[in-house]
Amino acid sequence: MRNKNNAIEVNNIKKAYRQYDDKPHQIKDAIIRFNFRKNQKREIIKGITFEVEKGQALGLIGKNGCGKSTTLKMLTKIIVPDSGAIEINGRVSSLIELGAGFHPDMTGRENIYTNATIFGVKKSEVKKRIQDIIDFSEIEEFIDSPVRTYSSGMYMRLAFSIAINVDADILLIDEILAVGDLAFQEKCFNKLLQLKKQGVTIILVSHSLGQVERLCDRAIWIDNGSIKEDGNPYDVNAAYIKATNPQKETVVTSPMINMVQNGTFFDLENKTRFDPGANGHVKFISAEILNHSDNVFKMGENPLVKISYRIEKNVGTVAFRYTVFNKNNMKPIATAMSQPSVACEIGKQVSKIYIFNIGILSPGEYIVRMQLFRPDEFGFGTKFDVIEDGISFLVIASKDSFYHLGWHEDAWGNIYIGECPDVIVEDVYER
Repeated sequence: MRNKNNAIEVNNIKKAYRQYDDKPHQIKDAIIRFNFRKNQKREIIKGITFEVEKGQALGLIGKNGCGKSTTLKMLTKIIVPDSGAIEINGRVSSLIELGAGFHPDMTGRENIYTNATIFGVKKSEVKKRIQDIIDFSEIEEFIDSPVRTYSSGMYMRLAFSIAINVDADILLIDEILAVGDLAFQEKCFNKLLQLKKQGVTIILVSHSLGQVERLCDRAIWIDNGSIKEDGNPYDVNAAYIKATNPQKETVVTSPMINMVQNGTFFDLENKTRFDPGANGHVKFISAEILNHSDNVFKMGENPLVKISYRIEKNVGTVAFRYTVFNKNNMKPIATAMSQPSVACEIGKQVSKIYIFNIGILSPGEYIVRMQLFRPDEFGFGTKFDVIEDGISFLVIASKDSFYHLGWHEDAWGNIYIGECPDVIVEDVYER
């Protein structure tokens, strides 16, 4: 190790795989193709160098096939680099592939002993911890059944429970937390945060940018086998999102926002309706986020949304209500409604622009339930049109908002901000 404070040092590693075409059907084809194929290689990793300090949590992000998982497998020594060097300081525990190291005909209990031995834990130590492993996995009812009878979620529960109970110095995780129910995923994340506080070095490969921002101190964006960005997760994720989400230009007619030339359009006419109410007397046509073309907002920013709907029958007054849900657990986060307005002529399309006062949402993915209705004195009344997932957006934490608000690890998660003020109607026009 060049630096004794580092847990991992990666120096200019490269990895390539042979690339094969279809199988030959004749001996002549085999001879010709062998001579041709033996030099055909696809370079997966093109010279990556980075260091990870002890106790640091690092996220690896990037498109499928960019080399994230290959890098992680080289860190676990499942595969070796063609060139370059990797130095590891400490015991490594890994969750690379679901159920890796499990024997399908052995019971869960037997696989605990076998898998823990692979991580270098003595049998006497496993005996002391086996009940903790079983309790965390929450599959005690099936622990003496062959693991071939387990679901993918049960595999993940058992594998994760073993990995976090072997007193590892370094924990490597590859997208495995995408499997399993939401409650157990949250339990796993809380455990990872606890291990991080205890000084365990964590490397997480994930397509969930919210997971990376929540857990990691640092992120590396790998693009086509090379490091594209390396820095704090908020800046790296923002650069990745901008590069991978092409902007879509639209024409905005509202004079209030006539300087905005980019938006995100949602076609609502073909959406599945939830409780259409009074037979669709008023029907959503479209929604458009006007102030962000990539659907990504920093903490504290509010979406500016144009809602368009059509009056099919004379209904008197119409109001609009939205409710924001966390996409991971469908918990309602914020809700608000507009003041009712007089419905226009039958057959006309109405477009209104609203500011969604969502406050400070934690990083994550959100969907919005939208409702058109005629309110009664209690704010309920007759429903005209309800769409469960009208629009969606992503909230990320910027470096400025993170430090300014004084957030810390325990604060990340779902923040219920209660009833918002009335939606602000900025512009109304008909056609």
